[in-house]
Amino acid sequence: MATCGVGMDQGTLGRLRGFYRRLIDQVVEFDPSIPPIARVRRRGGWAYRPRMPEDGDLLIRVNEYAELTVVGRQISRLPAVIP
Repeated sequence: MATCGVGMDQGTLGRLRGFYRRLIDQVVEFDPSIPPIARVRRRGGWAYRPRMPEDGDLLIRVNEYAELTVVGRQISRLPAVIP
């Protein structure tokens, strides 16, 4: 997000683009009661969830377990242009 992909090799840039594409319609949610999900998080607590209007352009769903500071809200947003 901070570099817009500048200085990244093609493999890293490709993974970043894939991550952003996934998060166009989804957000990452943290809740300690979420069980492990294959290929996402083996310890649980994290899940991709459908994006809701109140998520805005945030990458992370704000809930009782995940609150963002002002700076956190600035850096945890989808970029205006995917690199």
